[in-house]
Amino acid sequence: MRILFVCGAGYVFGKEVVTLDLALGLRARGHDVHFATSTWHDGDMVSRLDAAGIPDTALPLGFISKRLVAWHMTWEQVTRLPALWRGTRALVASFRPDVVVQSAYHHALLLSVVPLGVPVMFHAHEAYAPTRWMRTLFRWLDWRVSRFVAVSRFVANALQGVGVEGARIAVVHNGVDGMRHGTPRPAPDAQAPRRDDAGGLTIGIVGQVTEGKGHADLVEALAILKARGVSATCRIYGSGTPAYRAHLEALIERTGVGAMIEWRGFVRDIHDIYEGLDVCVVPSRSNDPFPLSALEPALWQLPVVATRRGGLPEAIEDGRSGFLVDACAPAQLAAALERLARDPALRQQMGRTAHRHVTERFSVPAMAAGFEQEIRTALAAFLESES
Repeated sequence: MRILFVCGAGYVFGKEVVTLDLALGLRARGHDVHFATSTWHDGDMVSRLDAAGIPDTALPLGFISKRLVAWHMTWEQVTRLPALWRGTRALVASFRPDVVVQSAYHHALLLSVVPLGVPVMFHAHEAYAPTRWMRTLFRWLDWRVSRFVAVSRFVANALQGVGVEGARIAVVHNGVDGMRHGTPRPAPDAQAPRRDDAGGLTIGIVGQVTEGKGHADLVEALAILKARGVSATCRIYGSGTPAYRAHLEALIERTGVGAMIEWRGFVRDIHDIYEGLDVCVVPSRSNDPFPLSALEPALWQLPVVATRRGGLPEAIEDGRSGFLVDACAPAQLAAALERLARDPALRQQMGRTAHRHVTERFSVPAMAAGFEQEIRTALAAFLESES
């Protein structure tokens, strides 16, 4: 099959990484893939596609918003709509896809007026709030989308909350692979023993540095560990706004854990992130749909301590591959980390269990196979509706 992915993000975050992994997995299964990218971007996504040998076509896929602060971006997109529609029709005519996969509702909305002549699938990576606007938007898209594929059961429930019929929604969990695009090193041997706790516990938190990701709760937990005499180092990977980093640095100074913190910034090579860690934390305050940061550590036999928010309980086997704690509960987070710090054998056993759990259930090949089945379902439904 020929599969066209519409991926018009200006920056690469988790959704874009998953989309690229999915495309690579489907290509490995014998399908021809092509990307529609945006003319507004920082170059990262295009360079990743080039490195993977995946062709792309740039279209003026931008951003629309009801917020006044984003009026200039919305106006720029509106002025480019004729060029977007012409370019989309030309791309469909030249690539001749069997199916189009969308993953951003504003792009799906912009392209909904273009007759594609093939089924459209919506790959849902977000939990949409059941507002009047979202219900109206998805009621419009519901007529134009043949199949909705959610990255978690939590996201599937959110789709139903905005009016999508449950029978038209499937769940295909995100998959991870130890080989990130262009990275030559494989994931570690699952049988290799991890280091002991002679140097203290090395904790990692990976992703955007924002309030919703729970960094402040981790800082508070580190203060509790320090008071209990637990030796630990926390590496913070990712970037955020200067304002929020300043807020975190003030909290770090106030709690006296500055010596425990290492700011690593954005690191593209996931091997450089996870090698040398003992445990990862995903202390989300918000409803994370199904983040890669809860899956990738398992490839390095690392247990994960995460909150019971969003799709995280679908990724972590509580008490087996890691621990689940309440959101905004630094004391619970500290207790889980202390247990792992004081029991290296438990930490290593959980890491091995996490590795088996993720490689068996959440691999890229498994994600690609599941998505391929949903494509076939969408094609059958589309053909039936056309007959």
